[in-house]
Amino acid sequence: MEVAVVILSMALGVASAQMIPHGHTVPDTVPLFQKVRYTTAEGKVKQGGCEAALTAAWADLNNRLNPDKADRLIAIWPYKGRTTWEPADEVECQQKGKKTLVVMEALIARPGQGPAYPEISGNRVLEIIQQVAGGGGGSFSFALQLSIEEVDGKAWLRQSGAPYESSKPVRDGLVPQILLNNRIVPGLHEHARKLKNVPELHGLVLGQSLWDESGEKRVYHRLTLFIPRGPLLKYHAGGLNERQLIARSKIYYEGPRRPKAQVTVRPETIKLRK
Repeated sequence: MEVAVVILSMALGVASAQMIPHGHTVPDTVPLFQKVRYTTAEGKVKQGGCEAALTAAWADLNNRLNPDKADRLIAIWPYKGRTTWEPADEVECQQKGKKTLVVMEALIARPGQGPAYPEISGNRVLEIIQQVAGGGGGSFSFALQLSIEEVDGKAWLRQSGAPYESSKPVRDGLVPQILLNNRIVPGLHEHARKLKNVPELHGLVLGQSLWDESGEKRVYHRLTLFIPRGPLLKYHAGGLNERQLIARSKIYYEGPRRPKAQVTVRPETIKLRK
């Protein structure tokens, strides 16, 4: 009876859908990633049904992998069907008339190289993303920006905050104070939460930019903090205050001067709000 309904629906040009196995399993091991990205792949055919459409979707997905960067496919989900980072076994196949369509979403990791990037399981990759980025689905997935870099032979999480825009002139020497008080300090507990259950990450590299829009041209400033894991988690637990945490961090400032160069900022010169 169900087969007859599908055949009749196709004859009438009415869309029908079914879930089909996509054939991918999360890898047993993969190096800790440098970056991860979320993408879609599509297969559309006029003959061959769901099997041919799935083959076409796989071809599209393989074209999105960068072999020169040793990209690794971690997991697949149905299009707009992911609500958690738990991997899915099936994707949706849609049929309308003679046309068949399979669209799937995929998580791709770019493995790191060297001792800072140990071998972990593919499922651990998903757990780290859950901890650091949260579990939201939908459009959030495509805005996923996670980067891990090597600092002194260890893996550190890199994060960038939304730019701070100023309509008033900003002196170079005040940029660290403005960004720390208005952007960085308010988010420190959230960053600590991200690292709390991820021992693979030994610290946080936090980049924050400021745009001075008071003149005819926008003037760019940037502050970068290197915050070690231990002090950050101690701060989160109440064992350090903001000033003590900043004193245990390294701070670098990059302004509009040419040639560009990073200048070390002494934490004791920054006035933090009480």
